Amino acid sequence: MRHRLGLIGGLALWANPALASQMNVTPAQLCSVSDAVVVAYVTDIETRWSADQPDGGIERVAFLSIQDTVTGAIDDDQVVLPGGAIGDISQWVEDVPKLMVNAQYLLFTAETNGQHRIVGGDQGAVRILPQTSGRGTTLDRALAAVEVCRVD
Repeated sequence: MRHRLGLIGGLALWANPALASQMNVTPAQLCSVSDAVVVAYVTDIETRWSADQPDGGIERVAFLSIQDTVTGAIDDDQVVLPGGAIGDISQWVEDVPKLMVNAQYLLFTAETNGQHRIVGGDQGAVRILPQTSGRGTTLDRALAAVEVCRVD
């Protein structure tokens, strides 16, 4: 059984993922507004001009190697992160997590216009480390925290 945020809180997180970074939300609450929750390695990041924004814009595409699917699916094994830099032009978008190539994450994503995007700001991209240290958690702890999200 998936836990649900109150209707207003859940819609606020989904419609404006940045709100989650301004408040402390649980993994179960992030699950309730996510279409997919996966453990994945970031294998590459590509920066490109966005075709979806009418006035242009820069976005980064993080290519993933999915290790475990908690719920849902990311069909094309990639997430889109708004912002980035191309040449001398930079675009910064608040509350977008910074993913690193060759790093493992627990990702909470929602599909928007056919693209998966991370929900919940930094809380939606939990770094997985071999042992607890710094900003991250172990794989066992990350999976235990989202066990309530798994669909039987």
